[in-house]
Amino acid sequence: ILLVIAVPEIQSALRHTPWDLNIDYLSARAYREHYSPFTLEGAQRSGVAIAGPTGYGHPPTTPFWALPLASLEIHTAGRVLAGVTFLLILIELLTVTRLLRLPAPLATSWLAMAYIVGCSFMTYHVGVGQISGLIGFLVFLGWWAGRSGNDVVAGGALGAACTLKLFPGILVLFLLLTRRWRAVGFAIGVYLTIAAIMTARFGLYSWTRFFSAQPAIADRWMGDVQNQSIHGIVSRIFEPVCVPHGPVLRKAMAISAMLSAVLMGLATKWTWKHLRDANAFDLSFALFSTLSVVMSQWVWEHYTIIYILPVLVLAAELRKRWQTGYGRLATAAMMLALAGIVASWRINLHTKQDLQRAVQSGRTAQHLQLHLFDVLNWAPGIGLLVLLFIACFSRDKALNSYQHDQA
Repeated sequence: ILLVIAVPEIQSALRHTPWDLNIDYLSARAYREHYSPFTLEGAQRSGVAIAGPTGYGHPPTTPFWALPLASLEIHTAGRVLAGVTFLLILIELLTVTRLLRLPAPLATSWLAMAYIVGCSFMTYHVGVGQISGLIGFLVFLGWWAGRSGNDVVAGGALGAACTLKLFPGILVLFLLLTRRWRAVGFAIGVYLTIAAIMTARFGLYSWTRFFSAQPAIADRWMGDVQNQSIHGIVSRIFEPVCVPHGPVLRKAMAISAMLSAVLMGLATKWTWKHLRDANAFDLSFALFSTLSVVMSQWVWEHYTIIYILPVLVLAAELRKRWQTGYGRLATAAMMLALAGIVASWRINLHTKQDLQRAVQSGRTAQHLQLHLFDVLNWAPGIGLLVLLFIACFSRDKALNSYQHDQA
């Protein structure tokens, strides 16, 4: 039933030009035609220039992944990417539910898949041709290989994720913290290999152009109502969503950077403390993968797809605690909060934008509602992070209680 309801929305989304994919698609076509879209002439020739500075929102390594699609028509390329994304989500769900021994893994996976496909963020994801699904799968692959001791695949997957966007680099740092030297080596090796392939044609200037475009992109998007990152949340404290936002505020960035550093410090402390505990790997990986998202410059709604793994890891941990009888009231509260986070994925992401336009045009009656939907936009990711921190720092007590009961 969920899939039947979702299919018309997905079909409608796929009729539009996937403008996010289009930038990498045009850059990939430029690569195949032996010129760089990062020069002024190349940007005009390729069509990337139409997006202005946002055309350089992805690093020069990202178009590498669009090379297999460059020979297709753009709408066809978008449909292929959507199909691959759905398949990867299903593979991830089937694998994670089995490995974590969640109940009825096949039924649970299909139900979760149908639920996710019908979410507003997923319609948005396939409509604009986003690559968050690929990043989410590579993060899952890094977890799957890392927990089984396959450092080659774990490092390679996370290194590949960094070529799509830079924020998964936090997970390479996690490999470094956990002293998985071979995994770190392979992550760096995969990244440098793809970077060398693209730089050989695009030139070193492509990296200069990418980094020099970031301040203008940040001024445009950092304070946007869609931005769910810590940086975006702090920015909107100084410039609320009910007023037009201006350039990036230094004081906001300083505060958000300090908050991010504190969170990283807490996560690092817990990970080091449980360095030799193989059973703590799932929680620590889920914690760092969530941190990698919320600490990014910006977090759009389609990044929710990366939260699938942390949500399932946390659900398995809470289920285990419930079965052992540890802290039933606290565990029930965390379960309820996690269910609320997943339920919030069904909120229409366009509602807050409609409300913002209405309020900024003078309809003050919807002012409070706008701020409510602003909070509902970023609360799921931050809430998941908070629940993971609580689960991590209370894990020792839960484990001791279980061992005492067993004795």
